[in-house]
Amino acid sequence: MRTIFALAVLVFGTTGLLAFQVTFPDSPVVITELPPTVTNSDRWVARTHARDSDGVIYVVYSTTDAIKVSRSTDNGATWNHFATPGTRIDSDDRLRSPCIAIDPGDTIYVAWKRCYGDIPDGFDVYWSKWNGKTWTAQKNLSQEAGRWPLENFPHFLPSIAIDPAFTPHVVWDGSVTQWWYTIYYTHMDSLGEWAWPPENVGYGDFENAGPNLIGDGRGNIHLGFIWLPDPKHSYAWYRKRFADGQWGESESVCVVLDTLSSSPPSLTIIPGDTLPHTALGVGCLLVAHAPWASIYYRYHLSNGWSLPFKLMPDHYNWFPNQPLITADSQGHLYAAWMLEQYTPSGLMVGRNIWMRMQEFAPFWKEPFAVTRDTLQNGRLTVMNMYPMLGYPVTANGVDLTWVRGVSDSSGTRSYLMYHRLPSLLGVEQEKEKAPPSEPELTLNPRPNPARREMELVYGIPKQEMVNLTVYNLMGERVRTLVHGPTPAGVYRVKWNGKDERLREAPSGTYFFQLTVGEKQVAKKGTLVR
Repeated sequence: MRTIFALAVLVFGTTGLLAFQVTFPDSPVVITELPPTVTNSDRWVARTHARDSDGVIYVVYSTTDAIKVSRSTDNGATWNHFATPGTRIDSDDRLRSPCIAIDPGDTIYVAWKRCYGDIPDGFDVYWSKWNGKTWTAQKNLSQEAGRWPLENFPHFLPSIAIDPAFTPHVVWDGSVTQWWYTIYYTHMDSLGEWAWPPENVGYGDFENAGPNLIGDGRGNIHLGFIWLPDPKHSYAWYRKRFADGQWGESESVCVVLDTLSSSPPSLTIIPGDTLPHTALGVGCLLVAHAPWASIYYRYHLSNGWSLPFKLMPDHYNWFPNQPLITADSQGHLYAAWMLEQYTPSGLMVGRNIWMRMQEFAPFWKEPFAVTRDTLQNGRLTVMNMYPMLGYPVTANGVDLTWVRGVSDSSGTRSYLMYHRLPSLLGVEQEKEKAPPSEPELTLNPRPNPARREMELVYGIPKQEMVNLTVYNLMGERVRTLVHGPTPAGVYRVKWNGKDERLREAPSGTYFFQLTVGEKQVAKKGTLVR
């Protein structure tokens, strides 16, 4: 962008800097206590937390008898109960596997599985939405007022995605007979009704499991799921629904044909892109501590999938499971998984959350443990399970939630946890305390000149789409520091002196352009190595 210097450089009077309120947690935060009956089927791959346009984080979870939503307005430092969109209909119902999605207008959609206690294998998918004022009454999405026989149509894990036109899309795995399982898909039309009957977009064999959806910025919807043609084999599959409503052919994402998919493939899309990236578990479903189980990464090319890259090295008696992948706006990828550790005799001696980050393709940093278990007298007293990553990664870091189990002489308790990890964006932004008067449109780099790292303090008078970008003297973009809707206020953001590929920018003069809605201000600063 070489026209930047034709812009008028707005100069404002210096304003006194206010003491800022740090609202980012430095250690894991307890969101809420959960019933000790929480299982993997209550979490799985479908996303359980999301941010709205103001940066408020919402997390959905099950307490077996209710579906609840908590939220944080301070980047995860504190959490409060927000709503209960789903409750039991019958006294022996079990509500599980909730997922959440938020459209660009901040309408919140939640879907979950209702298990009928008095009917073997009886399930349904329920949903509700928040329009900014109220929640709709919980409704049966999969049965549509009992159009299909309940005993012949069990349903399992739902997943939601929303396209740029604010249309929600939902998939779940179910069956039309007792032995014929498949993946079903539907979407909401312009009248607010779900398209019926749902489309069969999976395979009609022994079982399909763990479907998960993600949308891109051009209206395409991407689906990942496991296909089990018989009780001893399982394969990871991918399918794309184009913006015109047509489904593409199913594609195998398996690492090699003879391996088994130990968990569904998780999908992500780099914001602004249309090609999916996936993380999937490969191992043996019949032996819990398979010595060759591992986590792999692949991305989509124009002619198919890339060669697999192993995210977790093989270790005997280590069993990585439930991989997840997410992305930020600059193309960095983040993968997380649960790692179970066993003794040669099969005794579990650890359960933790691990992560790995990709600076830029194809270079991944080394894997690292996010959590630590506690082993006392040969017994696990703290276990960390069922991770979930937020999408997309923001400048405020990587949002991670998981379940922590704590055991002692009084029994076992489960907690839903939150932690914000630094992202590869290399940007930390904090909002200062509310100023005594309406903030002006300002931008001030400091110190100037700066050695290695520079802080930019900027003010915006009202909520707008904000973009703060660093350019060099040639007018070439070096780094985007802020991009997205931002409430009115005074903020400070740090630039670590690196470009978008995390390479150190050379010493010299740089221009910082702040765009707020249709207004712009630019300032000059010098970086010294």
